Order: sequence, then C-alpha cells, then structure tokens
Amino acid sequence: MNWSRELPAITLLILLLLPSTWLLLGTEIYSQVAMASPKCLDDVDGEHFGNQPNSYDVTSYGNDLEWVNTSNYGIDTWANITISIEGENIELAAWYAEQNPGGPTVILTHGVRSCKEDSSILMPGAMLYNAGFNVIAFDMRDHGESTIEDMRVSAGQKEWRDLIAVWEWVRDIGGVPEEQIGVFGNSMGAATVAIAFAQETSMQVIWIEASWYDMDRIVRSELARSGFPQNLATAAIWAGIAGAGEDITALPPSDAAQNVGNRSMYLLHNKMDERIIIDHGEDMCADAKDSVEMEGRVECWMPSTSFNNSGYTDGPIGHIVTMLTMTDMYEQNLVNWFANELGHQFPLEYQPIASGSTPPL
Repeated sequence: MNWSRELPAITLLILLLLPSTWLLLGTEIYSQVAMASPKCLDDVDGEHFGNQPNSYDVTSYGNDLEWVNTSNYGIDTWANITISIEGENIELAAWYAEQNPGGPTVILTHGVRSCKEDSSILMPGAMLYNAGFNVIAFDMRDHGESTIEDMRVSAGQKEWRDLIAVWEWVRDIGGVPEEQIGVFGNSMGAATVAIAFAQETSMQVIWIEASWYDMDRIVRSELARSGFPQNLATAAIWAGIAGAGEDITALPPSDAAQNVGNRSMYLLHNKMDERIIIDHGEDMCADAKDSVEMEGRVECWMPSTSFNNSGYTDGPIGHIVTMLTMTDMYEQNLVNWFANELGHQFPLEYQPIASGSTPPL
C-alpha cells in the first residue's frame, strides 16, 4: 500500500464519518432521553397502579415509601373529564374536583413519565382541596390516559400547549376568571408551567417546583447521571431537531423568570435535589426577582432536605421530596400562596392536615 497516497483518503473518510457517528450517538441518546412511558396506571408496569385521588401510595424511583401516611390526604369527590386541544388531534384525560363553582381553581401539572395519579400531584391536590380550592389534574400527551402522539416527551416544548388547553377549559367551561386560576407543576411539570407562563401572558399565578433553567444544562446532567459523556449533549439536541423535528431548547423555562412583570411566581427548589441541581433554582429566582414589577410578586423557597431510600443506592433522595419531609410547612406555604394570590377565602372550618409521617434518617 502506498501510504503517501492512501493516508489523505483515509483521513478524509474519517472526517466524513465523524459527523455521522456523532449524530448517530446523539440519536441513540435522544431516543432514550425522549422516550415516553405512558403505562403509569398499568397493572403490570405502572408505578402508580391503583392510585386515585381518594386513596394512593407514595413511590420514589419505583419503591413504595411505606413511612408516608397519606390517609388524610385524599379527595373524596371528583369527576373524570376529557379536554380536547384545538387544532390538534389530542385528547387529555383529567380529573376535576369542584367544590366552589367559578371559584379559585388550581391546575396540577405532573412530571416526566408520570401522570395525574402520581402521589406528587395527589398530595398537594388534597392540601389545596382541603383548603377550599377547586383542583384539576391532567395527563400530558404521551402520558397516562391521554392521547399517545409519538411516544416521545419534548421537555415542555409541546406539553405547554396541553396545559394551556386545560387552563382555557377552566376559564371557559369552568367559568373561573383568569385572575383566579393558579397553576402548579413539579419537575418537568414545573418547566412546562414556566414555558406556558412565558407564552400566555394572561396566566397570572404559578407555583413551580424543581424546574430546570435551560435544557442544555439539564441534558448534560442527565447524560452524566446515565453514564454518557456530557459533551454529547449537543449531539442529542441536534438529533432531536434532525430526527424528530423537536428542538428541546427552543423555549427555556428561564423565559418565564425573565418576564414575571405584574404577575406572581413561587419558586421551590431543594438544595439537595440530585436530579435538577440547585443552580437552576437559584438562577430562576434571581431572574424572577429582577423582572418582577410593582404589582407582581416573587417568592423563593430553597430548603435543604432529603431522605434515604434502601431501594435507591446512589445516595440521599432530594428531588420532589419537600412535601414528604417538611409536609406541614409545605402545606402552609402552598395553600397560603394560592390563597393570597387568587383572592381565596378559607372555609370557616378549615384546618391544615396533620401529616404523621417520619422520614427515615
């Protein structure tokens, strides 16, 4: 072989293959990161099988947390409804607990590969319902009992339209004024709420718990958590654009924090969150405080709390656990925030719920 002639050709071939290999790796990563898991209530694979607003178990990373007492955190009366999205062939499954027609109502938005029967939705829902609010929870597309569109999640890039459809339903069908509709979300649900808040300026009051600030950072941390090199983040993002037509960075939650104006935003982020680290919450809070105007309001709560789970070997759990480890304070902050911002009057007989739960050390 004449290496003086062959080497340039081999080098050129390698250079031509590198982008393809890079994109191929990115495609594999994107397919794993974006894969939906709609079997939330499945009797075989469903993590939340058997959960209903009046009776449910608390799970974390697939393990039952038997020390959590949810017996007092239930909703006895609710209706199952379906909400259509205008201009899309999507139907959203929801449950609606109405006790004060036309009165202050809070929409609950679940996280990735979860559903409206997740305990992290049912528990705050019960706290709010007990305080006299109407509450509604829904399954985002490709989750739970809602329409399966393409078996992919888009990190809020499409799901925010689901939330807007529910918000409009509460306003138009539920008869609730815009200024009395609150929106709650945690994890990807929080990011989805933030994106919707940025897109729909008539949305007035939100509570976002453990949202990411921007997708590039969260992709890098998720790659590291899953054992992939972080420098493949750009490849995964481009693979989403090229293969699925989804730019998961197009609408960052930070847009909401930078455009609070005369509206109200509550940010909860645990300093010990191992999935979405505190930097995201700190940056969201700083931006929100810079952008809020005279008639708006921003509150930031950044506790430091966690618990150990024998079924989870990578250390303490801190993602979406504040409602479990600091239950009474969580309930107080949650119901007071929405009461103050939505103009809600507590029922005369209202009493906070006593948790009776003791997290393992």
